Amino acid sequence: MRLPAVQLKVLIGRRVPKPAPPWLLTAVENVEVTHDVEKRSGFELILRVGRGRKDIADYRAFQDPTLQPQSRVVLVVVFGTWSQVLMDGIVTQRQFTTGSRPGEGHLTLQGNDMTVLMEAEEKTRGHPQQSAPRIVGTVLDEYRNLGMEPRISFPTHLESPSRDDWLPTQRSTDLTLIQSLAQRHGYVFFLEPGPAPGHVTAWWGPPFREGVRQKPLRVNLGPDSNAEISNFHYDALAPVQVEGRVWDANRKTGVAITAAPRGDLSAQVKTRKLAPGGLKREEAVAQAGGKVLAADAQRLRVTGTLDPGRYLGLLRTHAYVEVQGAGRLHDGRYEVRRVTHEIRPGSYRQSFTLARPAREVL
Repeated sequence: MRLPAVQLKVLIGRRVPKPAPPWLLTAVENVEVTHDVEKRSGFELILRVGRGRKDIADYRAFQDPTLQPQSRVVLVVVFGTWSQVLMDGIVTQRQFTTGSRPGEGHLTLQGNDMTVLMEAEEKTRGHPQQSAPRIVGTVLDEYRNLGMEPRISFPTHLESPSRDDWLPTQRSTDLTLIQSLAQRHGYVFFLEPGPAPGHVTAWWGPPFREGVRQKPLRVNLGPDSNAEISNFHYDALAPVQVEGRVWDANRKTGVAITAAPRGDLSAQVKTRKLAPGGLKREEAVAQAGGKVLAADAQRLRVTGTLDPGRYLGLLRTHAYVEVQGAGRLHDGRYEVRRVTHEIRPGSYRQSFTLARPAREVL
């Protein structure tokens, strides 16, 4: 079974993105969207442009105010009655090449997800008597007019400082604040476009979500295969252990913090120090554990490609997926760490990078 041919919907606008005009859709030659757990999502939209008899002053594309930096771009893929938002971001760069012949010019729009808007201004303000999740919620509420919906997970250990304790103070951009609060608890912050065009889900919580169901990647299974894996790479130098000391206000003494990977002992484990910064004991344990897990997950990496028509869906990062057909050593559950969508007229491919800890290798 294969999905019907893919269709691409483009919405673009200075404030509120609207369906792109027919001439713009016809001009699209290539679309690339990348979601990566290690950095913000990005996109590239390449248009073929030329000048007609009526375009005396300039190219038609440059007379359109929506094809400018700071425009919001929403990309949606449609398979029959099913659709998914691929990207909701802001144009940050524009490139133009004239070409050697008439009609062979190219306009390239590049951009990132809407976290770019969250680092536009450094702010100084207090968040009295607010816990980390409450601070994150307060900051994200300021972006609801952009369609941003917060999804906040609460850490196991949570404290709200009293007036006599300490005053949480922001002296940074909103993005830096939210990311630093996430790091203190071993969490991450990222944006996921959708579920509907013009809406964005803002995730603050564990790096990978258990509740996201994805179809397994099947390789070397004949007609049942839906993906191609090009490489399994084992890195014995990836894992780290984290050490440090923090002040325990209740015990009035320093407390040692240690976190180390489990499983395969053949790897060379590097030692890293826990960064000082007034962490409470529970926060330090969470942060150290997060660093260990993040490094350990890089020990076995997988790269490959898939055809969404055969896979019957799209891979999502910050989630898990099963690999089947690669043998006992390499089958199993992996983290989806990077997905790149490349769409051309008549063609749609996804490339992906997966990873998992070594304790699941042997």
